[in-house]
Amino acid sequence: MQKDASSFHGWIQSESWRRFKSIGLTGLKGSSNAYLLSLWREKVRGPHLIIVPSLQKAESLLEDLHFFSQETNDAFVLYPPWETLPYDEIPPHPEIIRDRVRCLFSLLHEEEVMIISPVQALMQKVLPPTDLKGSTLSLQVGEEIVREGLLRYLQDNGYTSARVVEERGDYSLRGAIIDIFSPSHEEPLRLEFDGDRLASLRRFEPENQRSLPGSELERAILLPARDLSKNLFEQPLGSFFDYLKGEGVVFIEEMEEVGKEAKSFSRSIDEHYEKALTKKRPVLPPGLLYFKDEELFPSMKRFKNVFLQEGPLAPLPCEDVFAFETETNEDLRREMNALFATGKGSAEASPFSILLRQVLRWRERG
Repeated sequence: MQKDASSFHGWIQSESWRRFKSIGLTGLKGSSNAYLLSLWREKVRGPHLIIVPSLQKAESLLEDLHFFSQETNDAFVLYPPWETLPYDEIPPHPEIIRDRVRCLFSLLHEEEVMIISPVQALMQKVLPPTDLKGSTLSLQVGEEIVREGLLRYLQDNGYTSARVVEERGDYSLRGAIIDIFSPSHEEPLRLEFDGDRLASLRRFEPENQRSLPGSELERAILLPARDLSKNLFEQPLGSFFDYLKGEGVVFIEEMEEVGKEAKSFSRSIDEHYEKALTKKRPVLPPGLLYFKDEELFPSMKRFKNVFLQEGPLAPLPCEDVFAFETETNEDLRREMNALFATGKGSAEASPFSILLRQVLRWRERG
C-alpha cells in the first residue's frame, strides 16, 4: 500500500516497518538515503548491510553517513571488492584484504556495524565463519608462545616474510623480535620475546620503524591476511551472508542498477575464466570462487529487505511501500555557481543569502 510519510523520524519511530519482510522506500533523492540510514542506525541497533551498485557509490554513501552520524567512523565500514579482474594473476591490494577481513570479523563477533558494500564484493566467496574463527590468534604479554608455532601461523594465514615490515600482511623476524602488520591493527605490532615468553607488545610506525609513544599493549588479536581458505578443495568457501545474523537488515540502493551490475560481473567471470583456460594454467571453476547473480539474490531474501529508491516506484514484490518527498540541492548549487561565475556579490547576493532564502522557502512549505 502506498503511504505518504513527511518525516523520516516519524516513519522510523512508528516501527510499522517491523511487520514486513520487504519494504520499498521511494522518493529518496540526493543524500536523503544517507540521512535516513543514519537515523535508522540510531534507532535500530545490530549489524546491517547496505548494497549499492558500485564502489564509487559506496564511497560516496560512506562519506554522507559520516557527515550525518554523531557516532565514530567505526560505526560505518566499507566492504570493498578486490578491484582486480576475475582470474587476474595480480593479487588484490593488502589494504583491500584488510578491510574485507575486518568486516567479516566484526560480524563474527556481532558488532553493531553498518556495512556498505558494492554488489560485486558480495559475489566473491570468502572464508567460512568457522575458518575465520580458527584463523585468529590471541597474544598476551607474559604468556609462553612457541615462536615456531607463531611463524607457522603467519605463513599459513597469508602473511609474507619481509626484511622490513612496511605493508599490511608483512612480518619480519630479527632475533628475539617479530614485527607483524596484521589486518586487526592500524599500525604494525612489535613482539619482543624473552626466551619463549612474550615480554612486550608495542605498536610502531612503518615509515621510520620506531615505536609509538604510549603504544604498549597487554594483548592483541591477529587476523588472517587472506580472505580465502588455505586449501580451496579441502575447505570450500562461504558467503558474506553466512556472517550476517537472521535479525540483520539488508538495504538495497537502486535495485535495478544493482541487478545490472551483478549480471555484468557474472558475464565477466565467465569470460575471464575462458581466457584463463586458454593460457594452459590450472584454474579453479567459477563456482568455487564466485556467486552468480541468480545465486546471490536468493541469499538476500533470508533477511528483512529495505529497497531505497530515488524514483517513485519500488521493486516488486514489496509488502509495503512508503513514499517520501525529498529534493536534491541542484537548483541551489546552480544558483550559487552562477554567482561565483560572475564574480560579483553583495549582502543581498551572496552564497549565504542564497542558502538562507532557500531555507525560508522550505520552511514556508513545511
